[in-house]
Amino acid sequence: MTGVFINYRTADQPLGAAAIHDYLARRFGSEQVFRDCVSMGAGADYPDEIRAALEQADVLVAIVGPKWLSARDGGARLIDRTGDWVRFEIRRALQRGIPVLPVLLKDTPADAEPLEAADLPSDINRIAHKQAFEFSHFRFRVDMDRLTERLAELVPALEVRDDAAASPGPDTVDSRPLAVTHLRDVSAHNAVFGVNNGDMS
Repeated sequence: MTGVFINYRTADQPLGAAAIHDYLARRFGSEQVFRDCVSMGAGADYPDEIRAALEQADVLVAIVGPKWLSARDGGARLIDRTGDWVRFEIRRALQRGIPVLPVLLKDTPADAEPLEAADLPSDINRIAHKQAFEFSHFRFRVDMDRLTERLAELVPALEVRDDAAASPGPDTVDSRPLAVTHLRDVSAHNAVFGVNNGDMS
């Protein structure tokens, strides 16, 4: 079971998603928190791994920064593309009926605005009715502790580890090998990846 699935857009404050992932991984265990470029090893099949993790997830955390809605490739918003990975993941989580928690990034320095149903494609506009969580780097520890507590409430099977304080901190070098990927905003038409258009298949 994946536990927490981190949904984010690389064109919109990806460092916020990275910081939230790393903190939650220390609190719940790395095996319980999925973020594509960390959780998948080199050589993994990106579409298959994403879909498998999404089907096993207990909750989806949608990281929303100030450009989450407006990010474009050419004239089209990425979110309007039916094959956009961010849209696909949210749509599938809503279809499965698992909790979907929008996290609005503040002070980046711009602020993410609350999502409005009228601004979203109809297949995911229900996310606008979800009570959002606000996260600011000025309140990092307080906000992250609150987010951890809320996720544990939403998914009682998630166990907060009491020894999290002894886990590697931000100044500790993590020697685990990572798979480098930029596919959050890349296409996958017929398994051939394109560049910077946010689509998947």
